[in-house]
Amino acid sequence: MHKKTYIFVCTFLAIHLVACGFEREDLVPPEYFVVSTVVGPEGDVAPRSIEVRRNQQVDFEITPGPDFTVDTVSGCNGSLSEENIYTTGRIRADCTVRVRFTQSPTEGAFNPFATLPASYLLL
Repeated sequence: MHKKTYIFVCTFLAIHLVACGFEREDLVPPEYFVVSTVVGPEGDVAPRSIEVRRNQQVDFEITPGPDFTVDTVSGCNGSLSEENIYTTGRIRADCTVRVRFTQSPTEGAFNPFATLPASYLLL
């Protein structure tokens, strides 16, 4: 191959590779991280564990069991919505979401001594 032809072919390929969006990042495989959860028996979290690409966020659906409410959710720089959806921050390493539930206050619980006057108490 002649020197001029070689230079032309190399230049032609270089220009077309750049024009096609060929970049160094295309050669690096994406990084994945595991986001796991810790939750007690008083409720559930979905998904329980998930693998995500670097800088992605994940939504977790928090479901309290009967007579329980969400107490705290923490981990992975996230925030909890009013609909009990926990959205993590951008994931840059393996991390864990921790969920705690608390027992709901019972409405109208019967206490036989709470409202009776002293004259009604049995001796």
